[in-house]
Amino acid sequence: MWELYPLSITMTLLVMAYLFFTMAQVGAARGKYDVQAPATEGPDEFNRLYRVHQNTQEQLILFLPLFILFVIVAGDKWAAPVAVLWLLGRIVYRNTYLNNPKGRAPGMFMTIGATGLCFLGVIVFAVLQQMGINL
Repeated sequence: MWELYPLSITMTLLVMAYLFFTMAQVGAARGKYDVQAPATEGPDEFNRLYRVHQNTQEQLILFLPLFILFVIVAGDKWAAPVAVLWLLGRIVYRNTYLNNPKGRAPGMFMTIGATGLCFLGVIVFAVLQQMGINL
């Protein structure tokens, strides 16, 4: 499998590493700001880290299945760059949200755009394959 989709597998691992990173930041912030589980609110700095992690999970639920389908129907060269866009979007989202939550739109649009590209890509490539056209 690795030899068929090395870039997409690498990007999937990087996306999961980013999710782990946001989770670890929340865990560290719990200790730093003394926010004991199961509490999900604390000082503003904690709340922002928590929301970045939660929003990343929410977006990942949509992105990952569509990305996997896109990889299957379109291949590595088409799908992997979309995952790069998604991950960059999450990084932009995190960095802007931690400084000013109202500035999160560029990262959010990058993330949603990448997810939308996966959705449309699956449809387009599936239709093209049914027509006997392989890109």
